[in-house]
Amino acid sequence: MCFDCFGFPNIGNSCYMNSCLQTFLSLQDFMSDISCQEDLWSSVPGAQLLRRFTDIKDCRESEDYSVKLGHLCTFKNTFAMYAPDYNDEEEKDAHEFLTLLLDQFQMMSPELQMTAALLGESYTCPVEGHFVFHMENVRTCKSCGAETSHQKFTSLSLDLVVEGSIMDMLEASLQEKVLEFKCGCGGTTSGLKSSHDLRSFPTVVH
Repeated sequence: MCFDCFGFPNIGNSCYMNSCLQTFLSLQDFMSDISCQEDLWSSVPGAQLLRRFTDIKDCRESEDYSVKLGHLCTFKNTFAMYAPDYNDEEEKDAHEFLTLLLDQFQMMSPELQMTAALLGESYTCPVEGHFVFHMENVRTCKSCGAETSHQKFTSLSLDLVVEGSIMDMLEASLQEKVLEFKCGCGGTTSGLKSSHDLRSFPTVVH
């Protein structure tokens, strides 16, 4: 097999998108979980982003770059329907794109689960099975002390620590951060702190 054919053409500062798509396509278990439920999501109107994603999977080995170009443009246009900021040819952040794409796949789940139930079947979200992990992330208003907790995530952003290890970066990420956030009490500053207790782990680390 010629591995040169696995490349994707740049459709206008699309390196952020191409690199994320290549990463997803290399995750065999994740892709298998999507493919094995194709009969279900292929008939659900709200799952068009999944259909465009698998179009890219199906053309990945093609040596015809015009075919890939067409599928990449269609996928990007479909994604931009849910994330309008991506309806241009400007450079974007790859991690932000990856997170938004995973969120969109998850948001399809209710309709897919309902359709599956009507057919006497079940639907398992591939994002839930491979990317989701649980930890407690608490935002506390500095003015009134009101707390908001978030426990389910698909990614953990780590800031680089000079000459530090991954564990050093993990430790740094768990320190309280001060951020601007408008609370109902009128306060504009909150503290954000993550728990050391990772309650579950994803099968994919990115």
